[in-house]
Amino acid sequence: MNSLRKIKIKTRLWLILAATVLCILLVELQAMKHLHNSMTENRESAVRQQTDNTYSLIQHYYDLSLAGMPEAEAREAAKNAIRKLRYNKVEYFWVNDAQPVMIVHGAKPELEGKNVGNIQDPNGSYLFREIVK
Repeated sequence: MNSLRKIKIKTRLWLILAATVLCILLVELQAMKHLHNSMTENRESAVRQQTDNTYSLIQHYYDLSLAGMPEAEAREAAKNAIRKLRYNKVEYFWVNDAQPVMIVHGAKPELEGKNVGNIQDPNGSYLFREIVK
């Protein structure tokens, strides 16, 4: 306690202010981390829901083919529907098989029917090879 009394009042006030600012910064950093995690979870949940909806759409056309719709017609109708799907106004869906050959792509229909196994991202990773693993 004696050593605290030797410190000038002005210095003590600056120390209190610095400690207060540090505490506020720590609380804000924690709040930002929580907000980031919450936003990430919300986005993942929305994408999962949209993916489930797309799967239901594909299932619908599959069921139609089982009910008598020609399989080629059902496939084409499903592909046309998937090409038109968007979420967040700009995001799209695609479907590829295990080869990986692109079945349908909502943004780049020119990829359809092509093997996309050699497409790399800027880091050199083979995107579609990783997806089908």
